[in-house]
Order: sequence, then structure tokens, then C-alpha cells
Amino acid sequence: MKKSLLILLAFWATFCLATTLAAQDTVYSLGNGVTAPKLIHSVEAGYTAQANKDKISGTVIIDFVVGKDGVPRNLQVIKSLGDGLDESATNAVEQYRYQPAMKDGAPVSVHFSATVTFTWTPNVQIWIPMRMPMGLGQPMRY
Repeated sequence: MKKSLLILLAFWATFCLATTLAAQDTVYSLGNGVTAPKLIHSVEAGYTAQANKDKISGTVIIDFVVGKDGVPRNLQVIKSLGDGLDESATNAVEQYRYQPAMKDGAPVSVHFSATVTFTWTPNVQIWIPMRMPMGLGQPMRY
């Protein structure tokens, strides 16, 4: 009898622990009472030398999970640009911080995505020689 009770107690404890861990690992989708996380810190993605050379513009879209702590996890590029821009965008998004999504007043993990836009602009350097007007820089004569 005692052995049966101990086995039942052990099974119940294992079930409760598994249920608790499963609830902690639940990743929600937005809607149905789940509010969106709010971006509170972002980092600008750097433009790579190769992308600049190839004059690449466009967007990288990254799917990820915003954890209960507001940190992005499990990042996955779903729209790529190449030339190192995917890695640059991923590195930037990894540093983003969010106010977590909420459900019933408690923070929850949620599926989310970020769009990182890269716009190529020519690195124009214009050098215009300046001439000093005659007499400028000379001692003034009275």
C-alpha cells in the first residue's frame, strides 16, 4: 500500500512538473488576448562593404520568438538579401529588447518578426578646391 502511494505521489509530482514546464515554454501568437511586445531598444544594422560595392538595397525579414524577458530568440531569416546583410540584420535584431507580450496580465513568449531595411546610397565625396580672394591673409594696411 505504501509503495503504491509513493508511486502515485511520484507520478503526480512528475505530472505537475511537466505541466508547469510545458506552460512556461508555451509560445503564443498575437491575438486572442495576447498583446504585441513593444520595442524598447533597437540597434541599427550595419551596411557591409560587399553590399555597398554591389549597390544592394532591400529588406531582410527575420522571424523569432520574443521571450518573457523581452529578449529575441530562435532567429530565422525568412527573406534574404545576401552579401552579408542577413548576418548584419540578425546581429542587430539579437540586440533588440522588448517590453514582453502580455496575456491575462502576465508576460508571455510570442512569435514575432522584424523587417530590417537597407537602402544603398552612393558614398559621394566631393572635393572643391577653394581659392582665397587676393589679399586675404595679408596684413591689413591702414
